Amino acid sequence: MNKNSKQKIAVSKNKISNNKPLVKKINNKNNKKVAVKSTSKSTIPTNKSPKRIVKKKKPVKAILIVSIIFVLLAGISVSYLVWNYNREFTVSLTDISGIEYSGYDNTTIKNGNNFCFTIDIDEGLVEYPELLAVKANGVTLEADNGIYTVAICADTKIEVFGYGTPGLFIDNTTIIAGVNNELIIIPYGITNIGYNSFDGLNLITTVVIPDTVTKIEDVAFYNCTNLTDITFSNNLYTVGFSVLYGTKWLNNQPNGIVYINDNIVYSYKGTMPANSNIFFREGIISICGMAFMQQEQLFGIHLPESLKYIGEGAFIGCINLQTIDVKNSIQYIGRNVFYATLWLNNHADGLVYLNNWLYSYKGTLSTVSLTIQDGVIGIAGNAFNSLTGLTSVEIPASVKYICTYAFYNCNISTISLPENLEYIGESAFYKTSLTTITIPSKVKTIELQAFGRCTNLVSVNIISNIDILPHEIFTECSNLESITFTGDVNKINSNAFYNCTKLNSITINSSTPPTIIGSNFLSNTSANLHIYVPTQSLATYKSYSGWSAFSDKIFAIS
Repeated sequence: MNKNSKQKIAVSKNKISNNKPLVKKINNKNNKKVAVKSTSKSTIPTNKSPKRIVKKKKPVKAILIVSIIFVLLAGISVSYLVWNYNREFTVSLTDISGIEYSGYDNTTIKNGNNFCFTIDIDEGLVEYPELLAVKANGVTLEADNGIYTVAICADTKIEVFGYGTPGLFIDNTTIIAGVNNELIIIPYGITNIGYNSFDGLNLITTVVIPDTVTKIEDVAFYNCTNLTDITFSNNLYTVGFSVLYGTKWLNNQPNGIVYINDNIVYSYKGTMPANSNIFFREGIISICGMAFMQQEQLFGIHLPESLKYIGEGAFIGCINLQTIDVKNSIQYIGRNVFYATLWLNNHADGLVYLNNWLYSYKGTLSTVSLTIQDGVIGIAGNAFNSLTGLTSVEIPASVKYICTYAFYNCNISTISLPENLEYIGESAFYKTSLTTITIPSKVKTIELQAFGRCTNLVSVNIISNIDILPHEIFTECSNLESITFTGDVNKINSNAFYNCTKLNSITINSSTPPTIIGSNFLSNTSANLHIYVPTQSLATYKSYSGWSAFSDKIFAIS
């Protein structure tokens, strides 16, 4: 409150009115009635004088309280500024094989200060330009005379991408072919070690797999007979079948369940005891493909809440397996996981359910349409594979996952994908009779060839935000005319539309042009192709790498 301000309370005087006298009877002390003229509309006692305007004293107490509050707030503000200035953050230098950090004294840095460092690369490593970057919390840094500088205002993670063993063949972030060296260092930034990529390379003794790798595909290190030491990614999630078959690493493991990183079940080694009933420990996240293939002594399995992924054919041929205790946490069931088991044989023909999953259709199809029961969250791999008589499936809103080859080679012409759908697996709708498809907004991942060879497909609308439009997703959809990206798309594989000869309209609502992976983008599409992009981004698309070759085909969205 301002020191010069005063609070005044006005007590209004009664206005005197002479033109409208009021007569009121009152009793005097002698109980005589007399007439008294009132000087106001209200009654004013004759023995009292009118009230005066009273000036209150300054509210000293209120001023004092406000002053104290102001001082306290000022003190808190100063204290916060001092605290914030002296706040310390930690810089984490990611441990990457072949990379050393130097040029710094401390990794605990005060708020607002700079952290400077340099990197040293082992002589045996080379740069892979498609991955190469130095990043702080995901933001790329540029070196000044070899020195990287980052202003610290939060805990900061430093990563060095793209240095590894020479001679590796890389497609995007996948290794597609290896090299026969004694030591293999996979570059940081690789996410996938591809199918058969190191098969039979018998000079390899040591492999270092960085934490960016989440997937190792089938037979990746198959028959690498001298492979002894493997550093696995801490973020590894899925491992295919026979990845480490024939290696010294596997030979050196004790009999029983073989683990990777203690949380991935790789296989069962040795002879399983009769009438085995396995209680898998809590904490495992995935079971590899073919892990328990043809274990005839396996009678029951009890899967923990932590389990998310069951690989292709994990329990295939376990002819005595009849008890399967599975929780509601599963997010992926591959092809033929329980094929030729007693559990499956004991089910009647028709739709077979495994807890909250649709596992498969068993027997000869007796109808052209099917309805999946409410509450199902996933459709397992191969669930309807090659049921050519199937023309219609009603999928409930609860379904989140449609796995590998689920509707492969079915004659489904229309299908409504549920709004809660998050995942569409490899070749899930390959060679179906779909004419149009809308991919809903919650879909996070679409695998390669998901809609390949859908020769009746005419139009596609992708509402969801897609990171990567994968390899050959619409390959040989020979009647596909239009595709609309209602959501954002960050990357498009160059052969996503391979042999879509009638494709004449692509509408992209992303303001930033998607990165094109590869060199054959839009080959074998219609000569009359039009690409529609946001008006404000038209010039950017026309000059952007991978898009500039089609500048005469790029137009603003009306």
